[in-house]
Amino acid sequence: MGDAAQEVAQLQHRYEVIRPLILLEEGTATQRAQETQRHPETVRALARRFRQQGMLGLLPAHYEVVPRGPAGV
Repeated sequence: MGDAAQEVAQLQHRYEVIRPLILLEEGTATQRAQETQRHPETVRALARRFRQQGMLGLLPAHYEVVPRGPAGV
């Protein structure tokens, strides 16, 4: 699996960790952490970043998102 495919898989996995909290509004971060064998603060941080930035918030921290200018400029 190439780097891009691994990164997409990681992004999808991070979303799956928080999906019940975000989409279904089920349970707590602590419950989801137990279900996914993650630390509760990790789940809270992912949910917070997703609420603030959408899917971009689930990218690894070393990524820099640079907005592009208007098309055709």
